Amino acid sequence: MKNEDIIILEDNSATASYLKFILSMIYPTRRIFIFESVVESIAWLSVNEPKLALIDLGLPDGSGLELLNAIKTKNKKITAVIVTIMGDDDTGFSALSLGADGYILKDEEENFIHRALEKIEQGEPPLSAS
Repeated sequence: MKNEDIIILEDNSATASYLKFILSMIYPTRRIFIFESVVESIAWLSVNEPKLALIDLGLPDGSGLELLNAIKTKNKKITAVIVTIMGDDDTGFSALSLGADGYILKDEEENFIHRALEKIEQGEPPLSAS
């Protein structure tokens, strides 16, 4: 059976809970794991393979780009979406050039984030307009 796990790399517990709540409504049968550090998430990835990863960039122990790189090195088919407050062009370009499948700004409206995450299954990349 194909792995359907989802991971969230987010050090803000309120944001992580919010994202998990949305994902659990969209994907009620999938297991969702939350990690607060790059090191923890990469350690989990070394023995597991998620279907979907939501990745924050600014973390206490490094950048979520490290996890993104590890994911895309392991399997380019894993959907990896950046969810961050960093809306500058350089950060977005770096993430997309490393293989991010989407880029969502945390300050988007809840309905936008929900719809963007729902559309992943249809192959539509979630991208904030800015």
